[in-house]
Amino acid sequence: MNKGVETRYFFDDFEIDGERRILLKGGRPVALKPKGLDLLLALVENHGIVVSKNDLLDAVWQDQFVEEKNLSVHIAAIRKALGERKDENRFIATVAGTGYKFVAPLEIRSNSILVEKQTIQHIDIEDELTEDPGQTKGVGHRLRTLAFYVLSIAFLLLVGGYVWQSGRTEDHAASSVRRLTTSGNVQLATLSSDGKLFAYVTDDLGQTSLWLGYTAGGNNIQLRPLAGSVYGQLTFSPDGNQLYFSIRGEHDQEFSVFRMPSFGGAPDKIIDGTGYFSLSPDGGQLAVVRVVDDGSVSLRVLELDTKSEREFLSVPRSESFVDGSVSWSPNGKQMAFSCNRQSEMYSQDLCLADISSRSIERIPLPNYRSILKTVWPRSGDSVVVTAIPAKNLSSVVNYQILRVELSNGKIHEVTNDLNTYNADISVSNDSRSLLTIEHRQLNNIWVAPAEDLSRAKQITFGSFGRYDGLWGLDWTPDGRIVFTNSSAETQRISAMDPDGTNRTDLTSPGFMDSALTVSNDGRYVVFHSARGGVSDIWRMNIDGSDLKQLTFGSKSFQPSFSPDSRYVYYKCWLGGVGELRRVPIEGGEPEAFTDKQTSWSTFSPDGRLFAAAYRTDRLRLAIFSTDTNRIIKQFDVPESAAFDMRPRWTPDGMAVVYRDGRFGYWRQSLDNQEAERMSELPLERLYTFAWSKDGKQFAFVRGQEIRDVVLISDFR
Repeated sequence: MNKGVETRYFFDDFEIDGERRILLKGGRPVALKPKGLDLLLALVENHGIVVSKNDLLDAVWQDQFVEEKNLSVHIAAIRKALGERKDENRFIATVAGTGYKFVAPLEIRSNSILVEKQTIQHIDIEDELTEDPGQTKGVGHRLRTLAFYVLSIAFLLLVGGYVWQSGRTEDHAASSVRRLTTSGNVQLATLSSDGKLFAYVTDDLGQTSLWLGYTAGGNNIQLRPLAGSVYGQLTFSPDGNQLYFSIRGEHDQEFSVFRMPSFGGAPDKIIDGTGYFSLSPDGGQLAVVRVVDDGSVSLRVLELDTKSEREFLSVPRSESFVDGSVSWSPNGKQMAFSCNRQSEMYSQDLCLADISSRSIERIPLPNYRSILKTVWPRSGDSVVVTAIPAKNLSSVVNYQILRVELSNGKIHEVTNDLNTYNADISVSNDSRSLLTIEHRQLNNIWVAPAEDLSRAKQITFGSFGRYDGLWGLDWTPDGRIVFTNSSAETQRISAMDPDGTNRTDLTSPGFMDSALTVSNDGRYVVFHSARGGVSDIWRMNIDGSDLKQLTFGSKSFQPSFSPDSRYVYYKCWLGGVGELRRVPIEGGEPEAFTDKQTSWSTFSPDGRLFAAAYRTDRLRLAIFSTDTNRIIKQFDVPESAAFDMRPRWTPDGMAVVYRDGRFGYWRQSLDNQEAERMSELPLERLYTFAWSKDGKQFAFVRGQEIRDVVLISDFR
């Protein structure tokens, strides 16, 4: 347990005092051996998740050889202490051939603050693994195998975050948090206006499905089966009888908006060409966002009965609002959305637009630098938003939930913890319940022999919130690894030996130093950083000395070295395009090579070619000649392709490898038209990767992203 944080778990008549390490019933101690208490804590901390027998053995008997029958003996002792009869499964459910799950309703308190209240209303125990309604197979099953390590650490830090929050926010009202799903793979969610129903979308290795659940618990209903579709947005009609959603089919080029009965039925198409929408409070209109041919962004209002559409606002793309942030006021006279700050890239304010006059009021949020979502409580006197604290520079930014009073701009923190809330938010009509998706993430670096990736070994063991290597990973010629790592207020660059030892920091804390790469001659590391106020390209010696800025105020990102280490290629947004440029390693005037958006350039081992993501009418992989800096070949890429965190050439120079946004890596051979997935790697989401300079080792970032629906009560 986390010392200094008094954590207590309450279920039925029982209490576990985590600080004193004791099980109580009605305030009286219950006899239970230390190992039995360790097992019970492991199950309770992973409430609602199947914990495998191997994970329990590893957690309780670390570095000891213990036969599996000892585990069964201790589980039996726990059941006896809890008064659970044979085959009753009131507290602990046995999942045959797999492990155990704690299933009783649970309340968690820290220093007398209610942190979480969890309930599982239904579970079936069969001869084979049976999942809770709403949990899909595949990723959900693998998440439960690894989630013991992730959630144990994440929970302790979550508790610490709430304790910290209670000490720094005077007007923060006591609220409770209850998790409504346990699959870990929820992408979207919304709450009905009466607070009784919620709908959500799960994503299992790119196969999505739409579900309906009751906030009070019970069996969840699958509304749409697994398919390769992508969902954009969800919302209930004001009366809760209809569910609106946007979706793009597996072979479609654009999103369409549909509505269907909330408890299932044939969907009715409303409109094509938009993935983001907001339903008016009377249910008669949709606000939709469209990108116009001239590059501007148009906010339009659609009358649902006539299907007529009119433009409400139109702004240049560079000055636009966040597409999915639009929400209506309860009286239907205003819209709220997140609007870009002209002086700060990737920063937004809260804007309110009057529908009749089209006037816009901008409400800055001091100490917050970005807004993603907005929603209006029924009272109309405030707007709830998700925003990034200004000082948060983590590799995974921690969007938090705020309530902003419109009369005076006063900010009330609904959440203030180490999780991120970067998905949907919705509020019940009585303003007592807020539904959102809680996102927790853990990343670490693994290293494998290049000829056998199945022999990978984990070399960093950072806790929740560290994200080792997530936004940068490369090798020095002498075999050391340079990588990014972060805390809540810093993203720095460090170096270590290939076994994870001799770790040293190369950049100082307090900045967001990201997207690093190492020169072939081993002299320099380049990266992008906003140290000067705007993201620019920086260079330092391999030991972190002699820090030098190479671009100035040019909104520059994603640097990479030319093979001879004389130039740094990078993406520049100065002209609003995201074109490819380069600058001498010693500094000087940059030069541009394309007038199209180009990202994440990477050079072949022989230096004759370089590859980059290239966007015209769609995203493609482009191969450039180093001699001419012109494209000589282009490849279409899978819809789920993700070029962030840098593609790489294979050591033989015959192919380019890039990430998939769902799982694994794609390998694009120069001789083939279609990319193929790399084998011998786990079927889960993978991140940054790099071959060593000699091509003998392969480092990659592996981890877990856990997203579940949570209901926050009494948040005002």
